[in-house]
Amino acid sequence: MSVVLMHGDCLEKMKNLPDGAIDLILTDPPYGTIKGMTGIRADWDTPIDFNKMFAECFRVLRPNGVLILFGQEPFTSKLILGAHGSLPFSHRLNWVKEHFATAFNVSKVPANYTEDIVVYYKRCDDFRDHPLKPWFDAELVKSGFTRSQMVKKLGSSAGHYFTDGRQFSIPSESKLQLLQYETGYFKRSYADLKAVDMDYRNRLRQRWPRVFNLAPGKKFKSNILYYKRDLTGLHPTQKPLALIKDLLFTYSAPNSKVLDFTMGSGTTGVGCVEMGRDFYGIEKDDMFFTTAENRINTAMSASR
Repeated sequence: MSVVLMHGDCLEKMKNLPDGAIDLILTDPPYGTIKGMTGIRADWDTPIDFNKMFAECFRVLRPNGVLILFGQEPFTSKLILGAHGSLPFSHRLNWVKEHFATAFNVSKVPANYTEDIVVYYKRCDDFRDHPLKPWFDAELVKSGFTRSQMVKKLGSSAGHYFTDGRQFSIPSESKLQLLQYETGYFKRSYADLKAVDMDYRNRLRQRWPRVFNLAPGKKFKSNILYYKRDLTGLHPTQKPLALIKDLLFTYSAPNSKVLDFTMGSGTTGVGCVEMGRDFYGIEKDDMFFTTAENRINTAMSASR
């Protein structure tokens, strides 16, 4: 187990992480809803640029990696609608607290006892090393046709049969027959091509499994999670350690690499230490970074 803590702007510090290095991102980004409340230090509560945030999350996550973000409306809807195309929204859970968070405005709107937990999975759709790609390219050269000519004859889907990009795919059976008729090449059977394609996809899934663990003896997991808050005063939006450990168990495996790029007081880091996950934490605020560093170091000492 290892711990790497970085002090600074999350979008800048995430650039230090290699592509595909992270199994799970679990973080509570600033909503921008606390600023303006009297008596609360909220200079840290500045929303992150969504486009840049999702782009970096997509880059550092492995295929089938998980992104989990806490939120509250209207922030949650923005998180869901702003998702990266290959890092789509999957599902939502709700954390139910023992008491509503703030008395602000409760005489005008219902008191809010819940927070949203929004889950995304990175698609496992990078097929640049697909074993059939060289064959399709070679057959195209033999046929004397170009990629653009094939697209005109077969439609836009043909662009995926002859591509250097990540979105390679084999044709449907009817498209393969048309390809054979138009060119006189590509003579392998559809059943043969489909078998190779399925074997490749299965090996990808085995290499990059999609993690969703159920508790021992359980056949399902509820999307309603009841946890009391940890009222330590370390951070205004601190999440319960028990809730964080629940999410770590469900969406990661032992020795997984977990990133919290707005780690606050370091609860996710403490959970990773206690559950045997490698932790990468980023925090911009000086005071919160020191708090997180001390908490995580204490947890590491206790685990030895």
